[in-house]
Amino acid sequence: MTKFKSFKYTLAFLLISCVLIFLRLLPLDNFPRDWAAPDLLLCLFLAWCLRCPESAPIILLGFLFLAQDIFFQRPPGLFAVSAFAVCEWCKRKSFQAEEFPFSLEWLTASIAILMIFFLTHVSSSLSLIPTPKLHLGLREVFLTIMAYPFVVLILHFGLGLKTFRNKSLSSEPGREG
Repeated sequence: MTKFKSFKYTLAFLLISCVLIFLRLLPLDNFPRDWAAPDLLLCLFLAWCLRCPESAPIILLGFLFLAQDIFFQRPPGLFAVSAFAVCEWCKRKSFQAEEFPFSLEWLTASIAILMIFFLTHVSSSLSLIPTPKLHLGLREVFLTIMAYPFVVLILHFGLGLKTFRNKSLSSEPGREG
């Protein structure tokens, strides 16, 4: 991937993230809900880290996760640290994989979403931070996992963000190109 294309994807990532944060901050529903919507930002971050890991820089991920914690009035750093670590794990998985079919990508994203949920839930429970009801969190996790393919479809056909393929792993050893 050329440097310009990587920069273009990084800029698109930042712009889409800011738009999604802004839309989530809008007071569109003023009534208390007994259901949880999928976390589209997390789907976007995971899809971007799994599909185009070189255009999701570490500093940008950390800044966006911390900004989410501040804007959405969560304990600062709790979600950010767990999501940041899991996104870096996803980027490493993407770099190590020779082939990365969508089923494996969706499984990796599902495991990542579950890890983030359990890390934040256990950490907040241990530090005596009030947590939402467990069934709401599990619904959000389930809906986020189900929303992941739709986010990937939009990124694939809308922006042309295709699956990352590691060229150095796919070439046979001993063969010079």
